[in-house]
Amino acid sequence: MVSEDPASQASKGNRGPIGSNANLLGQIAFDAGYVTAEALEECLRLQAKSPAFAPIGLLLLEKGHLTLEQLEDLLRIQKLRFQALSVDPTQGGLFGQIAVRKGWVNLEQLAECLRDQESSAKAGSSLRLGQILLGKKYLTVPQFLEIIRLQNKEVAQCPRCHTFYDTSSASPNTAFGCSSCGNVVRSPA
Repeated sequence: MVSEDPASQASKGNRGPIGSNANLLGQIAFDAGYVTAEALEECLRLQAKSPAFAPIGLLLLEKGHLTLEQLEDLLRIQKLRFQALSVDPTQGGLFGQIAVRKGWVNLEQLAECLRDQESSAKAGSSLRLGQILLGKKYLTVPQFLEIIRLQNKEVAQCPRCHTFYDTSSASPNTAFGCSSCGNVVRSPA
């Protein structure tokens, strides 16, 4: 039994088995005290081995780590978090949320790429969701650039390897080295 309201506990954003993404359902479940780190890790391993998309909430439910009522609470919390992020005018909306809303990716593709992003972050990579969606060819370059425009961001692309960089905070025409190939990249003038 959870001693505190799940929404209150889940808003604390404790770092757990998933990592730093407090908006992932498994992380919310862990932060709310609904599941242990071991239970979540067990289901994450099952999810990673599954040949087809298997939502973490469903796996936690099937393994008896969550009740249907708890899963519904967690989905409600997650939905509220995404709604709050999407109306933040300084962000222009979440990249994945915009891609889904535009119909360019489905929820299964988004979940897969979010898992990949979290795994790569644990390995020390700073890959962004958009880069992963591009790499898997779930998004085209024009779709990627449209989402960036909707987020009120600016990007520069490496002319050699075509890696994109967020240059929103860079001074115009600033040169930097591409982390993928070492080529010189410049922020837009």
